[in-house]
Amino acid sequence: MNNISKNKLFIILSITSIFIIVPIICTIENQINIVFGGSEKYIIENIFDILIIFFTDIKVVFIWSVIQIILFLLIYTIRFTIKNYKIENKGINFKSDDGTFGTANWMNEKELLNSFELETGDGLIVGKLNNKIVTLPNDTLHNKNVAIFGASGSKKSRRICYTKYS
Repeated sequence: MNNISKNKLFIILSITSIFIIVPIICTIENQINIVFGGSEKYIIENIFDILIIFFTDIKVVFIWSVIQIILFLLIYTIRFTIKNYKIENKGINFKSDDGTFGTANWMNEKELLNSFELETGDGLIVGKLNNKIVTLPNDTLHNKNVAIFGASGSKKSRRICYTKYS
């Protein structure tokens, strides 16, 4: 949208809001007057009454202006948020080689053979690879810390203790 059409849209919305917001303001003020023992101050019978009230009562114009400013800021904030959301991920490299979010990854078979043994049966059983048992040898130079993943109630503690001490 170019600036001319944005300005036209702003003017059309502002004029339209006069015919929507001013009757609401007048109705609320009439209700407040009735509650406190007064009479209805504004009587709107046609569109011209709305314009007359708008151009003659400074209080209505002030309230309308405040509402317009709030609506403008709300729309501006929404548009600004949407615009920034689209460009937020620009410039961030999501490749694992970049290291933006760390370089940790699952080990491949070659790395596995450097730390674990296949089909020896001696040590802590940690899983299977191609139907071969993967074990952490008892005489390894690496630490023997193990991460156990499983749902609650899946006997993570019992299984690791049973395998370790039997």
